[in-house]
Amino acid sequence: MNKMNLFGLGLLAGILVFSGCGKDESKNSRENDMNPMPELKTSVVGNSSSCKEPPTIINWSGTAYEVKDINSSLEPGMKFGFVQCKNGAFTLGEGGPGTYVVYSSGDPRTNRDFLFFGAWGRALYTKQTADEPKPSIIQESFSLPSGYRQLETTSYTIAIPNDWQWSKGDRSDSLSFAKEGEKLGETEILAWFDSDETWRTIKPNHSEQTHFQKVEALASIEGVDAELYKIQLTHTKPAAAEDPEWTYEETRWYVAVKENSRSYGFYFSSEQVDEPTMKTILSSFRLK
Repeated sequence: MNKMNLFGLGLLAGILVFSGCGKDESKNSRENDMNPMPELKTSVVGNSSSCKEPPTIINWSGTAYEVKDINSSLEPGMKFGFVQCKNGAFTLGEGGPGTYVVYSSGDPRTNRDFLFFGAWGRALYTKQTADEPKPSIIQESFSLPSGYRQLETTSYTIAIPNDWQWSKGDRSDSLSFAKEGEKLGETEILAWFDSDETWRTIKPNHSEQTHFQKVEALASIEGVDAELYKIQLTHTKPAAAEDPEWTYEETRWYVAVKENSRSYGFYFSSEQVDEPTMKTILSSFRLK
């Protein structure tokens, strides 16, 4: 083989090698653009009171993120990874049954928030801002009304009548109330809402809202944006259900605290619980 042929083969090989490197670099560049979240630096993601409640703070990719909405309506974007949980300790997982999924909130190239899917729904997390001081909550000291007993959850304290029975719900801070075996009401924590727009996305299905009122000077919470709402609902049998026709009159009270993105709901049977009892329970509410 003459020198010209050897030179041509060498040149061709060099072009192919250079072209392959260029493609790999271009591919890596595109992958980096589509995966803006850096590799995780720790296996511990966060801790909560149970695996049915999202952690308040999550350590993701070496950065602390705080929950802003327990059940957001935002749409997920790119899947970031899997999380597993045992006794309220959330750690990195590998997928499969019983694991939780972390997605970007929308396009990860323009939005650094993420959504954490679990039993609570889709919790929205944003980067924690340590520079901003959190507001101080000012509350009156808890005082137990006569004929009532104190009841505590991980996030608040209330008083209920002595002759009521109570039990824990599926979630750590949800409660169910009964008297002589008959259910009187329950509690639930929802995402924060206001009296204008956001309540419409939270109102339960198969119910008619007959009353909505902002109640003044009942829940003794100051120093934060907190409102107390009283909502009257009439629940009816879903059209597709085969049960006999029924209606259920319910009075709902929500303590909506904007700063922690939560609305603390107290639901009572309108026929079985009188309003003075409801007000006594709500006036005893104290955040922890």
